[in-house]
Amino acid sequence: MLFNHRIDGFLLKSWNYSPYKYSELFKKSGGYLKNHLQVNDSISQKLYQLMNATENKSALDYYYWNNKLLYLTVNNQFSGDFERNFQNAVVLSKNNSDIELALRLFYLRNIPRFSKETQELIISE
Repeated sequence: MLFNHRIDGFLLKSWNYSPYKYSELFKKSGGYLKNHLQVNDSISQKLYQLMNATENKSALDYYYWNNKLLYLTVNNQFSGDFERNFQNAVVLSKNNSDIELALRLFYLRNIPRFSKETQELIISE
């Protein structure tokens, strides 16, 4: 699936009405990899817009939150909803020890970016 300026709006609207979550794009049939989020180009920006448009469908999908954090971290966007996204990723990945450990390490390396609420969430886990 290539992004074209003519179909950008149509893609976002049609994805909202489809039964699929955002993470379906990263399965074999979708054709996208996490590497597409690690580069600051037009494709990664379009994927991020699509992620934001499908947040309600993907609210309980920890892959969604981790991919969103990946994009925000690569593009140095630590303000706004970053902390809320991080908290959601921590809560949803509590049963996946590898991801939970990675999020804890990220927190420890970036303590000044987070509030007391996030600190309590990390400590309580």
